Amino acid sequence: MKKRILLVDGYNMIAFWKETRQLFKTNQLDEARETLLRKLNHYANFEHIDIICVFDAQFVPGNRQRYDQYRVSVIFTEEDETADSYIERSAAEMNTIQNLVEVATSDLNEQWGIFSQGALRVSARELEERVNTVKSDLDKMSAHIDGQFEEVFRRHAQNGDDLLYLAFSSVLSGTYQSAVMARDMILDEHPEAVIEIVDTLAAAGGEGYLSILAAEARDQGKSLAKTKAMIEDILPRLRTYFLVDDLYHLMRGGRLSKSSAIIGSLINIKPLLWLDDSGKLVPLAKIRGRKKAIKEMVLYATQDIGHSTAIVAYANDLEAAENLKEQLLTVNGIEQVLIMPLGPVISTHVGPGTLAVFTIGEKAR
Repeated sequence: MKKRILLVDGYNMIAFWKETRQLFKTNQLDEARETLLRKLNHYANFEHIDIICVFDAQFVPGNRQRYDQYRVSVIFTEEDETADSYIERSAAEMNTIQNLVEVATSDLNEQWGIFSQGALRVSARELEERVNTVKSDLDKMSAHIDGQFEEVFRRHAQNGDDLLYLAFSSVLSGTYQSAVMARDMILDEHPEAVIEIVDTLAAAGGEGYLSILAAEARDQGKSLAKTKAMIEDILPRLRTYFLVDDLYHLMRGGRLSKSSAIIGSLINIKPLLWLDDSGKLVPLAKIRGRKKAIKEMVLYATQDIGHSTAIVAYANDLEAAENLKEQLLTVNGIEQVLIMPLGPVISTHVGPGTLAVFTIGEKAR
């Protein structure tokens, strides 16, 4: 599965986008940049794509600068370097077999340079439409999610219950931030309330695994503070592996090129993904044949065992999940394997037939 990279000509977007063009005309560049970066950040989170936004040095002269804002890498070019030249050079360097590179610009001269480097071009208008569509979807989701957090947090605060919420990975979703905002609102109303939130950097069965351990600790009489400390100790040792069966599903989701999907399917390639130490879902291996791929996933998941329980999750293939459970139980150190279905959101990303394994190691991943 190719890594998706979007190179953005920052001032070109600002000059064309409806929300920022007036700011650009009136030289309110700081506000225009902030607006652009905020919208790109939402897009990056939703699409799980790496975005590099390049701003031309003619507006901010000096040495080249790079920094990360939100989930977007921001580049200010050197004084004698244009954004066009930086983007064209970067597109050439990044356009490898492992990457799918797009460049967002409406500059005709720059577009010809991009095509010559083999990258894909996205116009300013097209990117604006994509970003606004994502924002609309996020607004609808956030309104619903925020309301749920407020309702639950308020109810427990009114009852005097201490609350520990284990959030879905902030790298993969905005629910952690929604929970933090809802908590802050409830604490304004009930300053005595105890509402702790942990960014698990986990997903699916991994988050479920942590929830099971937290519930066991609660039932054993451990305090909320000790339970939270236990979970935070486990987080870097939690291992998450996904074996994807349907390459065409990844292609339809924009996470794999059509040619890669066709060739990979013809030779029966199965991508193995994992959550790295930053919480990103990234490719780990490409294995030929499903049986071999399942064995490889078991090897990866059990090479460092720090807890006797493993979790298997599946999308539309319970029989395969049961077989995977039996393989895991033959591994020394694994005494219990729980099976659960993957949720609908994760399943839409990875597709039917996907299998996942979640284990806890001795060392950080």
